[in-house]
Amino acid sequence: EGGDGASDTNGDGVIDNNDTGYADADGDGMSDNTESTTEPDSDGDNIADYLELDSDGDGCNDVSEAGYTDDNGDGILGAASPTFNANGTVSSGVDGYTTPADVDNNGTADYTEAGPNNAFTETLTACDSLVWNGNTYTATGTYTYTTTNMSGCDSIVTLNLTINSGSSVFAGLDTNLCSGNDLTLSASSSVKLTYNVTASNASDYTFSGSASGTDPPLAVTVGDTLVFNVNAPGHPFLIKTNNTTGTSGAITVANNGTSSGTITWIPDTPGTYYYICEYHAGMVGAITVSADVNTYAWNNGVTDGTAFTPSNGYYVVTSTTSSGCTSQDSLLVTIVPSEDASFSYDTTHYCTVDADPILSMTGLPDTLIFDNFESYSDGYDYVGNNSANWWNNGGTGGGVTVYSAGAGAGGSDSYLVSGTGWNKLQYSFAPIAGATYQLQFNGALTAYYANNLKIQVIQLNGAGDGDDVTRQENVWSDNNTSAQNTWQTVTYNYTADASDASSASGIAFRLFKTFGSGLKIDDFSVVRTSSVGTFSSAPAGLSINTSTGAIDLSASTAGTYTVQYITSTNQCADTATFDLTVTVCADNDGDGIPDSVDDDDDNDGISDVDEGTGDSDGDGIPDYLDLDSDNDGIYDVVEGGNGDQDTNGDGVIDSNDTGFADTDNDGMADGTDGTTPPDTDGDGIDEYQDIDSDNDGIFDVVEGGDGASDTNGDGIIDNNDTGYADTDGDGMSDNTESTTEPNTDGDNI
Repeated sequence: EGGDGASDTNGDGVIDNNDTGYADADGDGMSDNTESTTEPDSDGDNIADYLELDSDGDGCNDVSEAGYTDDNGDGILGAASPTFNANGTVSSGVDGYTTPADVDNNGTADYTEAGPNNAFTETLTACDSLVWNGNTYTATGTYTYTTTNMSGCDSIVTLNLTINSGSSVFAGLDTNLCSGNDLTLSASSSVKLTYNVTASNASDYTFSGSASGTDPPLAVTVGDTLVFNVNAPGHPFLIKTNNTTGTSGAITVANNGTSSGTITWIPDTPGTYYYICEYHAGMVGAITVSADVNTYAWNNGVTDGTAFTPSNGYYVVTSTTSSGCTSQDSLLVTIVPSEDASFSYDTTHYCTVDADPILSMTGLPDTLIFDNFESYSDGYDYVGNNSANWWNNGGTGGGVTVYSAGAGAGGSDSYLVSGTGWNKLQYSFAPIAGATYQLQFNGALTAYYANNLKIQVIQLNGAGDGDDVTRQENVWSDNNTSAQNTWQTVTYNYTADASDASSASGIAFRLFKTFGSGLKIDDFSVVRTSSVGTFSSAPAGLSINTSTGAIDLSASTAGTYTVQYITSTNQCADTATFDLTVTVCADNDGDGIPDSVDDDDDNDGISDVDEGTGDSDGDGIPDYLDLDSDNDGIYDVVEGGNGDQDTNGDGVIDSNDTGFADTDNDGMADGTDGTTPPDTDGDGIDEYQDIDSDNDGIFDVVEGGDGASDTNGDGIIDNNDTGYADTDGDGMSDNTESTTEPNTDGDNI
């Protein structure tokens, strides 16, 4: 500051023999070349610079203008409470004692001239934009900012800024997915580029906006949105795959070829494209579409573009560009339970005379809740995970509790019991429209009150009792004072409709005890008992109920059918099929059991196995279908030893006879099962096939009272006899069917 800094060549603050050019010829202890120096007074205030803190008088302390640190702005180097070396220099500073700053590079130190005092430079990189000193910058460039520090000194800060273009990532739309299905997450990134296109002549298009100049090349990425605002009358603007005039090769995009309008194009395939005037070859430029090189990382660890099985929740993707710019987006995945259409019938082959098929469906019956109150303590948490569906308002006689002192329904240990005043207890659930639900419980009243308990179906519309709707109501009462404390099973059914399914909180089965006695409840359940889908069959001919799947075989025609069941029209509906065959099967005796599985096809009390396939009387009717196998005018049921079971005397044992039963459904009366046809004369020929059952030389036809019908005297009545007829085709002459066999001596033989 004294004006001799140039002589201190080693910069240690003193001029001595350590400095180049030092000389003290007169030995006075002062360098010869400094003896004539007049100490500078930069601001002319008659105080030399080396003795004042603001040498140039510009209001900025020398320490700051020199570029050094002054923690408290007092003009003293370094900390607010400085320390000093023996030579008088500040020892507590972090800088100082170097060449003072010359911000404007004019050769004059800043502390000796009024003007810019400090200069700093920052180099930054940002994505899309940067907010710096209160200003937003969106383009790469060099920017300056002038400020004032605590000492009142101006500071000029220079920013060397690089702006990298970011991109907006799109995770995809929120999606509902059926449970068990896979999902592929494929994110994409894009920027929106807007080009304003004009034409002043037939040689070039002029661009402004996201690109500028005449016929500039455009570089974009797959997925970017390109908006061309065209105002070029007489010069149709085409986006094409080639650079020739005309419309050949024009891409398919709305408004392509307009001369006054907007074209919005989102390229989906990398490659080189062109914009070109339909008529003028010089008005052309290239559009280079590059592949998306961004990387995509999902928060759940799945790989972009790879299928996986998701769960409920948000999936967040982070996109990173090649320059390191990032952006995020998310989508919500909601898992919807998949419906199950699985069903079957009890077999695959039926006769039209069979009992109708029995339908079995997966998931039916569907138990929503069953509680026997065996494992819960007193209080409100009666059903563990289902407790949120229970509600009890306590009533006027105390809340509901669980007793564990025994004497529950069916001998169980615990049961639910209400207070003695009025109580409401309900179970709520979300119903399916068209489904039938069954409420069942064992109940008992501790005392008799007429119409004490109401069983209600309540539609819960979300605002409490005020907007609840009673959909159905019945009254349960034993009406019998002797039945007090006696367990009774109560069953109640309700079919939900569309309004129930769409209600805010579903529906509830509510038990409303109006007054008086306590109510005991055990084995409480709510079960869905019906399907809600649609059955169909193909081809036509099978009689099937489209709602229940019940098949009416008697109304169906023979054929092979495919039955289809569709659970609903919902997103996660399911479809299943079942193939079955219906055959027209013979049922000779009309008992509803096809001959193929009937143990006694003619109901004569003799099994088909015993009768065999022969035709003993040669009348063309096999014995197992013939009511008089030997044509002796005596029913086989009589000769077979079971005549007493044919109580109406029509030759067959069936439902028209007193005491008939076929509990094993084998087509043969239970009373005849296991009987052996008699052979009275022991000749090895069963009586129903023997025309002289006692070997007395008299034909059975004569002894049986029908000898007159055997006109040719051969012991059988057949078409060789005059007047023979068998109009009902049962193998027995019509005029013998009503004959009662004589028992001359009354011994019942």
